[in-house]
Amino acid sequence: MRAELHMHSEKSDGRIKLSIVEKVCVKKGISVACITDHDRITVVKGKKVLFVRSVEVSTDVGHVLVYGAVDGVEKKKNVVELLDVCRDNDCVAAAAHPFDISRSGVASAKCLSLFNFVELLNLRHRAPFLQPLLLLLKNKVFLAGSDAHSYGEIGVFSIRLDYPVESEDDFISCLKRQDFSIEVFKCSSF
Repeated sequence: MRAELHMHSEKSDGRIKLSIVEKVCVKKGISVACITDHDRITVVKGKKVLFVRSVEVSTDVGHVLVYGAVDGVEKKKNVVELLDVCRDNDCVAAAAHPFDISRSGVASAKCLSLFNFVELLNLRHRAPFLQPLLLLLKNKVFLAGSDAHSYGEIGVFSIRLDYPVESEDDFISCLKRQDFSIEVFKCSSF
């Protein structure tokens, strides 16, 4: 099972229409999708794709991806408060596009130390020479998400889940157990 962890719909700064996102995901072999619109939880009910409640929150130290998002989490601007809410509600929080300061990436080592999950690969990373530095971080779980804003970008960076996922709870458990591997695909047009 492939999972796309980072994409934006027409409700945020993307061009992906919610009415056809499931069709595109199925065509690209995506079984689990996280629509991470900026500061809003966009809920999609799929028949063939599991859409996980997700959001990209703009905090005081940069953007944070939240998977299994609970209502209100998108309003937390203080990163410590956000991470506390995530822990209390069994959500997964990941530093989004770290070191990409021009796009509100969580840049400092001190801030990155707060996170267990870090987005290692991202289609829009504007400082790719800094990405290898992330590998020096100890005790971190690395994720990959396309940061897709258009259909052709969906699934370029994804994760392959080691076990079948039938619910959001299953997905969160897979992330926490690190039962996945990172995959890279060629960008395509749609």
